[in-house]
Amino acid sequence: MVGQPDPGSNDALAGSAPGMIRIELTGPLRRAAGTDSVVVPTDSPITLEELLNRLRNLYPATLPHLPPGTDASGRCRALPPGLLVLRNQQLVPAQPASLVSAGEQITLMPMISGG
Repeated sequence: MVGQPDPGSNDALAGSAPGMIRIELTGPLRRAAGTDSVVVPTDSPITLEELLNRLRNLYPATLPHLPPGTDASGRCRALPPGLLVLRNQQLVPAQPASLVSAGEQITLMPMISGG
């Protein structure tokens, strides 16, 4: 079930099934997608940039919270500033080229400003 809510997302499943990457969504991403987790199939490691592109394609309403674009030097900036990324519950640098493998759980936590 690509792009469908994972029925066990609030249960004891810590990671994802073999051949799948599980994306946990928080805050505005959760509200935009209408689900707290998404399962993305993959047969080989993919970059964090590709994973976010797949999420954007599955849930276009997440685009305002995950805008692709370029930085001041004109380089591709696939990850928005302030996005916290956790791999299997460990904070990792949010680098577009970081590899993500099947069986891993990625949690996306956009920073929320205001008070």
